[in-house]
Amino acid sequence: MRAATADRSRSDMMRRSILFSPVLAALAACSDGMPAPPAPGTPQAAAWEAALRPREGDYLLGPGDKLRVVVFNEEQLTGEHTVDPNGTVNVPLAGSVRAQGQTATAVAREIGRRLRESNYLRDPNVTVQVVETRPFYVLGEVQRPGEFRYRPGLSAQAAVAMAGGFTFRANQRRVLVAREGFPGEIPVETSAVFVLQPGDVLRVVERFL
Repeated sequence: MRAATADRSRSDMMRRSILFSPVLAALAACSDGMPAPPAPGTPQAAAWEAALRPREGDYLLGPGDKLRVVVFNEEQLTGEHTVDPNGTVNVPLAGSVRAQGQTATAVAREIGRRLRESNYLRDPNVTVQVVETRPFYVLGEVQRPGEFRYRPGLSAQAAVAMAGGFTFRANQRRVLVAREGFPGEIPVETSAVFVLQPGDVLRVVERFL
């Protein structure tokens, strides 16, 4: 009799375990307050992977980037310009030139085309250099949230250190990164090899006890 009762008890426990396992798995997945990764093969997953991949090739410009435009043998057209909030730079005789999402080479080509079409220069030689990149931002559970000057190769850990480190409430295992062109925020392990980009917004959330 006791053996039969024990068997029934073990069977009930197994059924409860099977019933509750999906709930426990879901709780474990969101226990740190981070969004779940998108399903593989979906457009969101492809965008996720592209955002996580280090940017290759020329740097893409954005508001806040400071540029030096050089027109060979034309000092009055040479100077420094900052990409405005609308994503453009205003260059003498060339007017308002779209810079956001463009490379410095593409902007130089467009300025040269406009100068040539204005008949001011027959064959302008234009170069554009990035003098200073736009800042990045650290928000949430850090000691000194705010805007910070970007430097190449910046990791999530280094960005948090620049903001004074974590608060005692912070989730120190993962952070969220918002990046231009990506819908939503990217969960990033603080120990991972993840390079921030100018304009990124890193957010540290509270840990769930």
